[in-house]
Order: sequence, then structure tokens, then C-alpha cells
Amino acid sequence: MPQATYITPDELARAYDSRPVGELSSDDGTVGVINPSNEILMTAIERASADVESAVLKSRRYTIEDLQALQANDDWTLKGIVADLAVAHLYQRRGTAMPDAWQRAADRAEAQLEALRTGREIFTDDAAAAAGEPRPRTFTSTARSNLGIISDTPYFPGRLNRRLAGGGR
Repeated sequence: MPQATYITPDELARAYDSRPVGELSSDDGTVGVINPSNEILMTAIERASADVESAVLKSRRYTIEDLQALQANDDWTLKGIVADLAVAHLYQRRGTAMPDAWQRAADRAEAQLEALRTGREIFTDDAAAAAGEPRPRTFTSTARSNLGIISDTPYFPGRLNRRLAGGGR
């Protein structure tokens, strides 16, 4: 199964100057073409996408389908992380130092991945935001008796409806 990609080469060229990205994605000394046929560029994008998948699957907050929905909704939080990581992979491949601004972006992307992995940050979708909200559950007496709670065993006295002193409920 091919690796999903969460940013297109055109979007990467919009996020970063296409000239250095093109140079990094070419081995013949020319400026590489920024399109899906550039295997070096696509490998960097796939690696960055795999890094994001690994982090969010570890957190168990998102599924691959959630990431695909974020991409379809043009979520630039996701696309920005992938773009920053893809450029970092291109520089790692060359073994050259990244410009300071691009290094800071790559460091920020790694920090965002760690925050996603640990659940400190979420993507900007309503379902993920609501996932962390507590949902109180109540049980009827009948449902409670079917749960097998230890306090409902014969070793404990039966439950009484307790009233507060002074007649309150």
C-alpha cells in the first residue's frame, strides 16, 4: 500500500521557495521539477507524511481517515507540518545545513509532532476538540446491577437512598 501524502508538490512550492527545494530534489545539478513525477521530492513528502501518521496514531486521537479529511479540508496546520518536515528530509538527504529560518521551522514542526503525540495539541477540527471533553454517564439501578460492581456483591449491604440531614435531597 503506498504511503499517503498530506501535501502536494505544488503546495510545498507555495510554502517554501521552489528554487532551493527544486535544487535539493535533483541529483544532476539542475533545478528539479516540482511535480509528482519527481521521485526524490515525493519520497521526502511521503517520509514527512509517515512521520505525522506515526505521531498521531501513537496518540490514538486521530485515524488515517481523520488526516485525509483534514487534508481534504485544506488544513494548513497539517500541511505546514508536512512541508517543514519534507524540506528537513531533503536537507538531511544532502547532508547540508539548513538555513536558520528553515531550521527553526523544522524544529517547530518536530515540537508540534511531539505535542500531537502526547495529546498536548490537536488539529483544528471539531471532533478532536470535543474528544477531550468529559461526558458524564448515569446508570439506572437495573443497569448498575448488571455491571458486576464489587460494592453490589453480598459482602456489602444493599444501597439505600440517602437523604441529607434536615430533609434535603
